[in-house]
Amino acid sequence: MADGLRRDASEGLEDAFLALLLLMCRKLQRIHLQTPVEFTLTQVSAVIDWAVEDPDSQASIVRPRPLQRVHEIAVERWDTEGTTRMAQIAAVLQLPALATLRGTNLEIDDPPSPSSLVPSTLKWLHLEFSLLSAAGVDWLLARCPSLEKLYVHWGGPIVGVCSIEYDKISAAIDRRGRNLQFLRLDPAYTDPTDVGPLPIGSLQQVASLRTLTLPGDALFGDQADTEDEHSTLLTDLLPFSLETLRITQADDDDAEYHDELLWSVVTDERFAALKTIRINRSEAFSEDFSGSAWDDSGSNRFWVVLKRQ
Repeated sequence: MADGLRRDASEGLEDAFLALLLLMCRKLQRIHLQTPVEFTLTQVSAVIDWAVEDPDSQASIVRPRPLQRVHEIAVERWDTEGTTRMAQIAAVLQLPALATLRGTNLEIDDPPSPSSLVPSTLKWLHLEFSLLSAAGVDWLLARCPSLEKLYVHWGGPIVGVCSIEYDKISAAIDRRGRNLQFLRLDPAYTDPTDVGPLPIGSLQQVASLRTLTLPGDALFGDQADTEDEHSTLLTDLLPFSLETLRITQADDDDAEYHDELLWSVVTDERFAALKTIRINRSEAFSEDFSGSAWDDSGSNRFWVVLKRQ
């Protein structure tokens, strides 16, 4: 393979030189890939196919497989506009030691079918200024059943358009993300019209979840639309394993409504593991802590901080 890649590189084949480097660097542990606007990874995919072939096969016995130590990959687009599609780099998920994938301007929306791919060993996915749809979450968790940490910071209009449907995202997580321990969803720079009207559904079956960060509208929904239905259900949405709940972009105007819902959680004995709630707002917590195991002495003008004593 090396001779063929040298020939292809000398002839200017797009990714042959990169594939040759990956083939030769036997002890490589980390890869940082900057992607141009248009690219293919045909030759790199061939190297990866070799890396994941059966270790007992005759070819693997004769020739040591490459990329066996790679445990972290970062994929970053050259330009701040647009995205690199997951379909273009999906082959890297097959690497046998891969634990961490960091993506900037990465789009996971309509990736290739996972049926022909082996399950990934990925445990941590960190996405910045990226696009991840509910279908993308479902595909991702099907491909990465061992995923423990998922951080998503959606990109704004300059990156692309992505519909954020919290109810469908949580349904995918509830169905496939049973090993998740850390989940953060951050739509800070997203056009509000791209965010669906419904809040998250139940995550109670995600029994390993320890840390959850969501914007206020994702957790509480809109008070005018959901108060009658949603106010008694918050204790049925959150997993009992939760230790830290962090709520971003909370609306001061709805503080009393939010506090009522949260109080039902902190006073529920089933949430004994819960130690900290942080709410990104300036309005003080409205419930009375008298006789409870909680206080808000750590709060400041930007965050309400509730801690179990």
